Amino acid sequence: EFAEQQARSGDYAAAIVALETDSGDETVSAPAMGTDADPADFSVGDRIETTIRRIYTQEGVTRYGFKIRPTSE
Repeated sequence: EFAEQQARSGDYAAAIVALETDSGDETVSAPAMGTDADPADFSVGDRIETTIRRIYTQEGVTRYGFKIRPTSE
């Protein structure tokens, strides 16, 4: 689903991430696009954080969603 953006923006990290729920006793998995780092900076098992970023603009409407970036924690 990100192929068009990659053609315009270059390589990016794509991952399936496990996110903890507020209670901390469950996790949910979701696909995510990396941001603010080189794709090689992401590895299996790394801790990440989410951030809101522009995903794409289509027909004059900008869509926002979460992306992931490495965290120092």
